[in-house]
Amino acid sequence: IDSDFTDSTYFRPFPDLSLGDSPEVVLSTTSAGQNRQATITYQANIGGSQTAGDYTTSIIYIATPTY
Repeated sequence: IDSDFTDSTYFRPFPDLSLGDSPEVVLSTTSAGQNRQATITYQANIGGSQTAGDYTTSIIYIATPTY
C-alpha cells in the first residue's frame, strides 16, 4: 500500500458506509514485526458551496495482529 502514496500530495478518501462504500485498507503488511509505526494525515476538502457549521464524522480502525 505504501506504493499507492507516491508523494505528499496523494490522498485516499475514506469510504462512506452510509452510501454503501466498502471499508478501505489503509495499512497492510505480509510479515510480522515489532515496534512498527505509521503516520496518517487527514485532509478536509471543503467545497465553496458548503454551508458554515459544525460537522462530525467517525473513523474506525481495525488492527489485526500477525504472528
